[in-house]
Amino acid sequence: MRWAGPARRRLRRCGRQLAAVLNGGGRLLACGNGGSAAEAQHLTAELVGRFRDERIPLSAIALHADTSAVTAVANGYGEEEMFARGLRAHAKRRRRTGGSERWETARRRGSETDV
Repeated sequence: MRWAGPARRRLRRCGRQLAAVLNGGGRLLACGNGGSAAEAQHLTAELVGRFRDERIPLSAIALHADTSAVTAVANGYGEEEMFARGLRAHAKRRRRTGGSERWETARRRGSETDV
């Protein structure tokens, strides 16, 4: 299947951003329901393990895979908090210099969604 130009460019941009985060010591937090959960867990497994070439393990967590935490949070806080609570527990705040407007917009949007 051929990807349309805009979708291909967006995917490449996302890949570059994720690579920069992981290479900078950051972490990928992934989650999903059903088939999306399986895909998210496969991605995190490839990052912690290896995909093709030997390399250092990269930090990636599939939030939904910790069934004890997910079910405890859902029981204590409600299903809407299942992933949000894990995100808050495992997210690392990135330190940076400079004042990028795009970064500030993303930070505000994240704050609006309790990230």
